[in-house]
Amino acid sequence: MESRNFIIYTKDLALAERQITEILNNFPADTDILRRNIKDDSMSQILGELNTPSFLCSNKAIIINDGEDIFKLSEDMYNYFIKYLTNSAPFSVLIILFNNINYPNFSEIKDICVYYDLNNKKESAEEFVKKYFDSHGFTITEVALSLILDYGDNLVKLLNICDELMTYKYSDKTINDVDIREILEPPLENNVYDLCSAVIKRDSLKAYLIYEDLQKSSISITYLLGLIINKFEEMYNNNVLISNGYTQNDLAELYGVKIGRAYYMLQDAKNTTVNSIKRTLHKLYDLEYGIKKGSLNPSLAFSTYLLSL
Repeated sequence: MESRNFIIYTKDLALAERQITEILNNFPADTDILRRNIKDDSMSQILGELNTPSFLCSNKAIIINDGEDIFKLSEDMYNYFIKYLTNSAPFSVLIILFNNINYPNFSEIKDICVYYDLNNKKESAEEFVKKYFDSHGFTITEVALSLILDYGDNLVKLLNICDELMTYKYSDKTINDVDIREILEPPLENNVYDLCSAVIKRDSLKAYLIYEDLQKSSISITYLLGLIINKFEEMYNNNVLISNGYTQNDLAELYGVKIGRAYYMLQDAKNTTVNSIKRTLHKLYDLEYGIKKGSLNPSLAFSTYLLSL
């Protein structure tokens, strides 16, 4: 029986995302991919989803972003989780991300999963970009590759650039220098997009570091906050639409976007539950109201929010 439970241990999100792609390449192309957080969604809900077949796809994959919270579960819930790992559903794939494995019971989980330790994996930005495109079935010209590398050697930033390019070039799966110049947004806007993505993934350190960098460009906090709120409102609306039967093609028509862009809108909505989006929006609305009313110091309040994700 093929293994369906995986652990990825790394502090580098970009390497984790590429490993996720490599894992899922071994399963059917129509696998439904969902991201969950134990803190927001609860282990009981996650186990319920793992044990429920997808009606539209042959397989489903659930990615747990906060693996460390497994060790905060009650004894009964922890035992239910271990029981699932030893007898997992034949239609579900479970991938658990860890950035810290210093827990007494970690070896118990590790021994019943396929384990990837990526922390000692040293790789140049060029190698990373090439392998990432290759894992998705894309080819890239040498000129285009050099233009991408001009954006720096931060692997998380390069990951976002690669994803954006693949969204708009999914039909012919070839990236050239013309695509780089026509598709990529200016670096400043990329950083704003990265900030939204970090908030969605509850990556507090990454979000704060991006915010510190954006401060050098004198971008107002209310503007940044508005962008993040707009993103979560879009995800909420799309989540409701999807639950009412809207498809990828429907989203493309509704928003007037390309089908590739609609795919990522669909995935963003599916990877976060309605309750999680609501909780986040309430916090963001309160933060925005306090800043605009003048009862909160903008810089201090926004920094505190990011560090508390």
